[in-house]
Amino acid sequence: MEKAKAILFVDDDQAMLNSLRRAFLDEPYATYFATSGAEALALLDAHEVDVVVADLRMPAMSGQELLTTISERHPHVVRILFSGQPSIAQEEISTLVQILNLGDIFRFIGKTINMNTDVKNAVQEAIQAE
Repeated sequence: MEKAKAILFVDDDQAMLNSLRRAFLDEPYATYFATSGAEALALLDAHEVDVVVADLRMPAMSGQELLTTISERHPHVVRILFSGQPSIAQEEISTLVQILNLGDIFRFIGKTINMNTDVKNAVQEAIQAE
């Protein structure tokens, strides 16, 4: 029997993590949750993870920094970035375009009313692309 694919969600907003936890409760994945980049990296060292979904703006280590580090340390992990900011600064847009073009992230998702569905769809596509 094939082992369940594992997804790691990273966001400094505990309410968002709780929402994602509920959204993925009935999905056939092993799920992990971290509130910081450092915690996420520790989980990745301890568990085999297939997909990481990280928030763009987090204190200490941004989602972009986290996903770049994951790309270097765990290149097999599919990386998804999301943001709930109503507006993204021009320099962040340039950074997003650069990391998308370099292949450091699989998908970028905005936090919207349909975000849980968008994340589910992106995770399913990431698992298939693996």
